[in-house]
Amino acid sequence: MVAFIAARSEQYIPALIFFAFYPFTDMIVAGKLLIVVVWTGAAFSKFGRHFANVIPPMVSNTPWLPLKSVKRLHYRNFPEDLRPSERAVGLAHVGGTLVEFVVPFVLLFSHNRTVTVLAVIGHDRLPRVHHLDVPARGPARVERAVHVHRRLPVPRLPPPRAASGSRT
Repeated sequence: MVAFIAARSEQYIPALIFFAFYPFTDMIVAGKLLIVVVWTGAAFSKFGRHFANVIPPMVSNTPWLPLKSVKRLHYRNFPEDLRPSERAVGLAHVGGTLVEFVVPFVLLFSHNRTVTVLAVIGHDRLPRVHHLDVPARGPARVERAVHVHRRLPVPRLPPPRAASGSRT
């Protein structure tokens, strides 16, 4: 099962069938529809408050961003409160979820060459940014990821809130 998921077979097997058996025009349309299904599925998975919690640690682990001040802007009050800041929430839902919804539909419906090329560049760059932000995704970068991870501060939980009323 892990090999199936790691190989992204749910994406490549339909594409293989489209490319093997469909005529050229139908193959292109089917490939575009596959991209729309995969990317909108990924965008739907990011709906909710949980996804904003991904951004601060992802940015904190970024080896190509040496400025601690920029990394700490993604937390509400580093190191006392490690909940995501408004900047992190915006980056998660505008820079992540919205892009994953818009780009595949632009690729599907665009007739303008310039708009299509920009959407292809956006479609190509978003996964590359993720791979740069999480160096452990590449086997050659595992050692570097461990090194970066060891320099992170230990997360501290915010103090518990006082109860508004006592229940007996």
